[in-house]
Amino acid sequence: MKGFRRNFGSLLVVGLLICAAPLMAGTAMETKTGTIEGLSCVTVGYTCPMDSADPMIGVERDFVLVDKEGDFYLMPNIDRAIKARYALKTVTVKGYVDKKYRSINVDELIVDGKVVWSLTKEREMRKMLEERERKMRESP
Repeated sequence: MKGFRRNFGSLLVVGLLICAAPLMAGTAMETKTGTIEGLSCVTVGYTCPMDSADPMIGVERDFVLVDKEGDFYLMPNIDRAIKARYALKTVTVKGYVDKKYRSINVDELIVDGKVVWSLTKEREMRKMLEERERKMRESP
């Protein structure tokens, strides 16, 4: 019975690795630099918003990173408000790039050499807020 468990466990691990290999192959940690622009504008081929006062910022449903080659990448794990705040600015993004879906799962968003958003900091903040909320519910 011990031999079966050991072999089954090994077989299970190998099977999981084989299944996960195609998923891992599509993503790689990279650094991309470009500007944040409105998705709908990029897909039709023009730059918008024109400036920070452009009403298109409020209308735009999402923003993307556009690199110097003109390729654009979705950044699904960053809130729309954060992307809108840095619209038209040159930014550097560090994260896992999925070329098939033209997206970056962002670890850090850097503007003018300063990290303005990071996945780690967001998780820490959420954890702290959840802890405060839990304490408030527990106190009489």
